[in-house]
Amino acid sequence: MTDQRISHYFHYTDPKKHADRLSRFLAYLAGGHEEWMGRGIDEAHIGRFISSEHYDIFLDLIRKSLIIDNIPETSDIHQKFIEALTMLKELVC
Repeated sequence: MTDQRISHYFHYTDPKKHADRLSRFLAYLAGGHEEWMGRGIDEAHIGRFISSEHYDIFLDLIRKSLIIDNIPETSDIHQKFIEALTMLKELVC
């Protein structure tokens, strides 16, 4: 993540691995064929002290990325991603 407001959370994170995990996780959330085999979202974020504000920034970046990737806000898949990620907020923050 290059957004300076949240980049400190990803300082020790391999960008390629994170992008791959995030892509697979989003596919899983959207009902894709992949079964999620990674750690639970709460376990993966223990000790990171992610604030609600920072999670909202992350969520906004995901929204913008979906639009850039030609997935309009009105599409079912866009809405599923945002809905699912919004519900996960309480596990991360």
